[in-house]
Amino acid sequence: MALHPRRFCLSVKPAVRRRPKADVPQTIAAADMPVGLCIAGIGASAGGYDAIRKFFRAMPEDSGVAFVVVQHLDPTHTSLAAELFAKCTSMPVSEAREGERIEANHVYTSPSDKEVAVKNGCLRLTPRPPVKQLHLPIDHFFSSLGLDCGARAIGIVLSGTGTDGTLGLKEIAAQGGIVLVQEPVSAQFDGMPNSAIAAAIANYVLPVEEMPAVIAGYVRHPYVGGPDEADPGLIDPKTLQSLFSIVQARRGHDFSGYKPGTMFRRIQRRMGLHNLLKSKDYLALLQTDPNEVDALFRDLLIGVTEFFRDPLAWDTLDADVIIPLVGEKERDEPIRIWIPGCSTGEEAYTMAMVVLERLRRVRKHCPVQIFATDTNNDALEVGRLGRYPVGIAARIPASWLGRNFCRGC
Repeated sequence: MALHPRRFCLSVKPAVRRRPKADVPQTIAAADMPVGLCIAGIGASAGGYDAIRKFFRAMPEDSGVAFVVVQHLDPTHTSLAAELFAKCTSMPVSEAREGERIEANHVYTSPSDKEVAVKNGCLRLTPRPPVKQLHLPIDHFFSSLGLDCGARAIGIVLSGTGTDGTLGLKEIAAQGGIVLVQEPVSAQFDGMPNSAIAAAIANYVLPVEEMPAVIAGYVRHPYVGGPDEADPGLIDPKTLQSLFSIVQARRGHDFSGYKPGTMFRRIQRRMGLHNLLKSKDYLALLQTDPNEVDALFRDLLIGVTEFFRDPLAWDTLDADVIIPLVGEKERDEPIRIWIPGCSTGEEAYTMAMVVLERLRRVRKHCPVQIFATDTNNDALEVGRLGRYPVGIAARIPASWLGRNFCRGC
């Protein structure tokens, strides 16, 4: 199920990476590199049971990763997930408990009547919302995982209907983590995988059995356990300039003036996703793979956004700018607004809702034109289409949602 803006005017072709080929040079072997604990969140719904079993049968018991499985469960029945999945792995499997510290090489399953989150490396449980309220346990957990773990967050979406998980994966991507999605053709129900792919945030789309190898390589990369600020010394100036030239030649944008810390960190993230240690090997990949140039371009733009992101800023904008602007306008005088760097359109549609609400309250009918621009054409296509996961309903006032959006139209 997706939500569409009813009356705004501002298909998706996400460029995703499959598992790197085995012959890429200078990859990390089973090196013993101490890093902070990586936590993998596994989200699944209908048809997810078989996918989860396949995943754990292929996952080594000593990867150093902790796993939290979040499913859509009937709150009136006790979950048997821990007992069932324990038959598929030699790792300890248990139902999540409030305040429990997450340990490596352990599997935790979500209780049927609780929502699970992670904070400061511990599991936090809260009562499940009433039946009439929107229940998106996977989004809830993924969002907390991204905020708590950053680059050490691993988001995995498996078989399921609907769009739960997509918004949470965006938070993981924004915080520098990795996103894996089950290949839709291998999923019993492809709704959740397709929703994540359409959001253009998946780093890998592949069969469940191939995910463990990707995870094992990623968690051993220096990027995962490195400091918040990347070390510029790991990428020599000549290689960096060549990298800029490749991106500029393909996408027409010069990133040489970007903030160095952000630039190096994003490049190292791409190297981590490909399990590459040396910048010269990553440069060689860029020279031969146009899709990776596009992926790096998107990462450098950091285009993750959401409806009403930073509510305090929106409150200030509404009080100090929008209300006076609407008050000054004659009833038929147009209102024109420009949203630069609009990414996938959430900010532009948020602005439209705020302006239309103010016009409604003062009973004016001014024409409204909102111009939304971005350098990322893939993100613009998502914004033009105007299809968003149903989870946005948790971030938009109910009355505004009903007036401005429709389901699946």
